[in-house]
Amino acid sequence: MIRTRGGFSMLLALIVMIIMSAISAMVFNVANKTVKETVTQYRREQAALLAKGYTEFAIMAVMGNDRNANCLNEINGTALGSDPSIGDGYSVEVKLSYIIGANLPAAGCDRVLGSVVTPETPLQILVDVYIRYLDTDTTGMRTYHRRTLQRL
Repeated sequence: MIRTRGGFSMLLALIVMIIMSAISAMVFNVANKTVKETVTQYRREQAALLAKGYTEFAIMAVMGNDRNANCLNEINGTALGSDPSIGDGYSVEVKLSYIIGANLPAAGCDRVLGSVVTPETPLQILVDVYIRYLDTDTTGMRTYHRRTLQRL
């Protein structure tokens, strides 16, 4: 009589397959979390870079604007896409506040924080940049804020 051990081999193969599928599920889970975190970090870094760029743009716009005629109060728009609410790009809002020197007019300025009397500081601006973007992790809008005080 010949006895075979086919049942033991099948049981061992089944156990190995269950262990391998559990390990595969864990690897895919970790990879998915890594991808989500990388995308979130990328979006946050893009927002920070856009905020820096729009701060410089606002400073240049204020320097090129005739403040005797009107003040530049806001700069709004979108960047790197057309509709930030669906994850395509970033919404940009720049708000400008002025600290006006004693001899400078404040024609049409919505936000004048005060006046400085010293001749060394004829004009200072407070630049608030708000970058809004869709966060893929929480499926909600996130806001990155940067505030800069600039002497012109």
